[in-house]
Amino acid sequence: MLRYILGSYYTNWHGYELKEKEWKYILHKLCAKLEIAIKRNITTDFIHGEHLRESLESIKRKINEKNNSDPDIIMALVGLCFYLIGDFPNNTDKKHANKEKYFDLADKRSLLFLQDKKQKIKVILESSRHAPFSNFYTYDDLISKFYLDFESKPQLFIDWYKAEYPQLYAKIF
Repeated sequence: MLRYILGSYYTNWHGYELKEKEWKYILHKLCAKLEIAIKRNITTDFIHGEHLRESLESIKRKINEKNNSDPDIIMALVGLCFYLIGDFPNNTDKKHANKEKYFDLADKRSLLFLQDKKQKIKVILESSRHAPFSNFYTYDDLISKFYLDFESKPQLFIDWYKAEYPQLYAKIF
């Protein structure tokens, strides 16, 4: 996974083989990449943005601590994940905190993924590599259709796909 985030140099690195200094270096690079990804991809309210920034700073502090531990860093990352979903759960006063209803984190904001036309086409194309979609068409068929039949015009392709495969379109989106 590291090579996808940090580049091909990290293809054969595994945390258990690294010295502490090298592992900290990689963790700092991962934090920097997370920070960039959050800045480029998340538009949110001020309070939520502060929670995200504080979570990233917490992760950095945990990495820098002299006697840091992987569980501390992991818990800081879990906190960031919860804030990315919407909010941090507060189940300290609950006797049984594992009930699903205690993890409704949408009081202040909800996570909603939107896609523009180009993104939708990429998702449709990617779906062709997975069942049940691959039973109806291949990636090459869809690419050909998009470029040749619809001259790379996203809306025409999407309209055709909706008409041709309404149930699959509904399943994807």
